[in-house]
Amino acid sequence: MEWIAKLFEAAKLPTKFIVSIFLASTIPLFLHSEMVSALRLSEIIDTYGSYMGVVSVLSGSILVIEAVLLLIRKAREGYVYR
Repeated sequence: MEWIAKLFEAAKLPTKFIVSIFLASTIPLFLHSEMVSALRLSEIIDTYGSYMGVVSVLSGSILVIEAVLLLIRKAREGYVYR
């Protein structure tokens, strides 16, 4: 159950940090194989690719939730001032 608490702690990280984690874990997974070999990332992707996928999904979902909450907050602000 500790991992659930750690997941909620990760959601409290600044959005800029979550975006950088999302990009750093997602971009290598979708690069062409020529680019991966040129950057010498093939061993890292082979070893940690599944973890990178999980991190991409989790950080992406946190970003989507943050975006939805921001849109709701902005919509409420606009509605209250009318």
